[in-house]
Amino acid sequence: MTDSNKGHTFDESRNWAEKVLGFFDGARETVETARQTLNILMEKFYLSSCDRFKSADLKYEFKLMDFVLGGLSFALLVGAGAFLLAGTGLLAYQTVLWLQDGAWTAYPIRVVFDFVFQGSIIQAWIVSPESWLGLHQLVLWGLENIPTSVVLILQGVLGVLIMSAVIASGVSFRFYQSNRSDGGNDS
Repeated sequence: MTDSNKGHTFDESRNWAEKVLGFFDGARETVETARQTLNILMEKFYLSSCDRFKSADLKYEFKLMDFVLGGLSFALLVGAGAFLLAGTGLLAYQTVLWLQDGAWTAYPIRVVFDFVFQGSIIQAWIVSPESWLGLHQLVLWGLENIPTSVVLILQGVLGVLIMSAVIASGVSFRFYQSNRSDGGNDS
């Protein structure tokens, strides 16, 4: 029995589908093995870190402000990660729609802009400008041509990098302060 699709038989299509499913089974097993290995490594790292922290003779006592700023920095880091995840999720959603329909569904930043600034002076200026016509053309081009997913991903990556640097510098500063006070007490 041959299909009208380029003369392929049903058995050939079935063999191809079985090969693809076999590939996915192998990929699933690989991911599961990697997940188990990562869990073991993270457990060992966590336990050794806890042991080192408990046995460490901490010279610096953390203040309330350290916990407040640390918590705020961590919250901002998680927020930036959420933007990154939202942008990646939107891009994945657009990709799935494209794979199903064969047509790319665009989500320009203008959709978000209209939702956020609905009924405001800024949106009224975008709809019918009376002045600053050159700026209007630039802004309108950006709103209509820049994808929302790209903005979310770039904002998330930038936020994660900045907050990671802030947290690392804060930890380094406290470590330096602890070692510095250690040297001052010995002399």
